[in-house]
Amino acid sequence: MLLSLPPSGYFEPVTTFEDAFSILTLIPEVEMTEAKATIAAAQMRLEVAQHQKEELELNLAELTKRWDSQVAELQVETEHLSIIRSQTIPIDPRALSERAQKGAHEVRDARVAECVAQ
Repeated sequence: MLLSLPPSGYFEPVTTFEDAFSILTLIPEVEMTEAKATIAAAQMRLEVAQHQKEELELNLAELTKRWDSQVAELQVETEHLSIIRSQTIPIDPRALSERAQKGAHEVRDARVAECVAQ
């Protein structure tokens, strides 16, 4: 843009139509280029996010299958232990103590009988 200094002392811009038109036509091109670059970057981010989402969905499906099989195994084991628990007879600790003492007496008596028999 050219400026001229008139005798009045005030600056008045002097420009040609071609200069003004070229500047005005450049502005939309720059804005369009920036917009296209922004759109391209957003599309790339969207593609990356979509890929990550697909990977996470696959991982989730695999983990769900694994957990389902583990849950099934634990249910079978729990049922098995429940059956074993219902089949066992509760033993009184006093009865165990009496059996242990009786067994110890029988072993001692058998040893004494061996010694006497010799």
